[in-house]
Amino acid sequence: ADLLGDYLGELGDGKKNQVTLSDAAGTVVDSVNYSAEFPWPMGADGLGLAPSWVPMAETHQFMGRSLERISVDVSGSAVENWEASAIDGATPGKPNSVAGKPRAVVIEVSAKPTGSAEPLIQPANKVTVRARFSELGMVTGVAIEYFTDDVARTDEKTTTLMATKADMFYQAELPAAAANSIVRYRILGDRGTGKPEVISPRPTDPNPWHAYFVNPDAPGKTRAYHVFISPTEWGNMWRNVEPGFVDGCGLGEKPACTFCAVNQKWNDSVPAVFVSDGRVFDVRTRYQGGKFARLTGRPLKSWPFPKPDYGHMPTFQALGWKVSLPKYARFDGAKSIKLNKRTQMCTGIPDTVAARVFESVGIPQPKMRYARLYVNGGYYLYAMEVEDMDENFLARGFPGKAVGDLFDCNAIRWDEGPWGWGDFRVLQPFCNYTEEQRYAYTYERKTLQWKDNLEFITLIKGLHAARAVGNDAVKKYLDDNFDRDKVLRHIAVINWAGAWDDIFHNYDLYKPPGGKWMLMSTDLNQLLTGIAVDVPTNVSTLGNVDQSLYLGKEGEPFNYRNRWNFLKDSFLTVFKAEYDELLKKLAQSELAPTTVEKYVDDAAATFDMADASQSLSAGNCDAPATQATQIKNFVRGRYDVMKTRLGF
Repeated sequence: ADLLGDYLGELGDGKKNQVTLSDAAGTVVDSVNYSAEFPWPMGADGLGLAPSWVPMAETHQFMGRSLERISVDVSGSAVENWEASAIDGATPGKPNSVAGKPRAVVIEVSAKPTGSAEPLIQPANKVTVRARFSELGMVTGVAIEYFTDDVARTDEKTTTLMATKADMFYQAELPAAAANSIVRYRILGDRGTGKPEVISPRPTDPNPWHAYFVNPDAPGKTRAYHVFISPTEWGNMWRNVEPGFVDGCGLGEKPACTFCAVNQKWNDSVPAVFVSDGRVFDVRTRYQGGKFARLTGRPLKSWPFPKPDYGHMPTFQALGWKVSLPKYARFDGAKSIKLNKRTQMCTGIPDTVAARVFESVGIPQPKMRYARLYVNGGYYLYAMEVEDMDENFLARGFPGKAVGDLFDCNAIRWDEGPWGWGDFRVLQPFCNYTEEQRYAYTYERKTLQWKDNLEFITLIKGLHAARAVGNDAVKKYLDDNFDRDKVLRHIAVINWAGAWDDIFHNYDLYKPPGGKWMLMSTDLNQLLTGIAVDVPTNVSTLGNVDQSLYLGKEGEPFNYRNRWNFLKDSFLTVFKAEYDELLKKLAQSELAPTTVEKYVDDAAATFDMADASQSLSAGNCDAPATQATQIKNFVRGRYDVMKTRLGF
């Protein structure tokens, strides 16, 4: 049959989508509004991160499963008329694997405190589980099977309660459970076979149990996140990263390290349970951070809770966490949650302010907010939650536009294994890795993973070819390939804020479809503090407002470790006059002290010192007001420097 309409070769995989079948006259013959969420068959929405499916994630990547219609005689709008195909049995262009009459399915399920209007379940609450079935199909002998989850075990004993019918719902009352309990349950019934079977979740769904959480008494104003993880899997998180970015290079800075083998487990995740506002998510988690920061954090004062079965060197420390949500159960639409430990940014106010300034000049930045992270019942960390720079971020930052090519400069400042400098130099083969492999590691593709990196490699090599010809060639090359205004705005803000390590990493390059390349910063810690590093002693000092406005240009003072960046150098050389004029304009508008100081006050007001100090990893950190004053002094000092040097 001919395909008509706005069809680009694939169906949408968002929350809800519609497919309509019309005849030649345009009359609608059939239609379905399908969804990737309950009560629709969630198994048809890819493999997600279901615990039993994780080993297949690589071998089945991009393969998916079919959403199959059971009966052509039953309306396509009936959710019970659809099922997911077998994992290795997708049926596009083939007969469906299911046929006959639709059977009853659960279309609504809930677990709420008995006799209470409060949405969250407390330790004293009995819990009423309710389920409503579809109109088609029959069901008898409805029951609720449940158990209290112990993340360290897989042999928990289950209990089954018969359900009674009230109005359109079947329901049963479960006994009260202790605080921090995760209770798993599922709906059983006889659908005409003479014996009970699991009806909800569907047998094809990725997770075999529904769940609810019994909330502890955790007073505080900041949002609370709870993670529950077995001691073994928590220990595996450290085992995965302890060898270092490259096997054998471990902790610290070792430019002489000549080991070549990539630590294949560096980004491996482990199963855990994530809870927010009583909602339970089965997730994958790992420690978060780059090569230089992932393995170090604030020591925990004490930990009378289940802990890793494998020691953290030199002490048990609170590290950053990344929680990855399954495709079938996003957290408020997010694919992942990044929780920064704040060891380099103390209150996190500089990061929040710098991000807001970038946004004000038209450069999208991740959203940030504070969160209390509890692990296995203990208050582990007062963290900074940072939005991941992924497809959701790009959709927010570039509304109404398709996702383009995003590359993360995931580099280090020497050659180590496949990684190298991210200063836009031409990479050479090293350590038995080809130059193509080294570009792929050093500049990691974050979107459209099915594409290769040849266009990006050509971009870097083309810049160097233009530099070999002269400034006119460089200017033309930059204008042909980069969004000049956006790149200059990015450089202006990052240099005003006191760039210190963007010469070799901590930036992304993005090209929207049909557009040109631009820059975005990915790590804003210690900006707006006047940090300067003395190369001979490697001592960092704060408060220096007299840094160059041309950081990253060859030969400029205050360049981090006397290094520079080929891309920044090119822009600051051929567009210097335009850059200076832009700085003058911004200094009296978006970068003006009166403007930025308001951002500082807003950011300081969101930091809750009382909540932060209750964490078992709380350490020395300036009070928000103290750091706010330091930032304001820096902003005023930078304004005076620009006024003197640029003459306005």
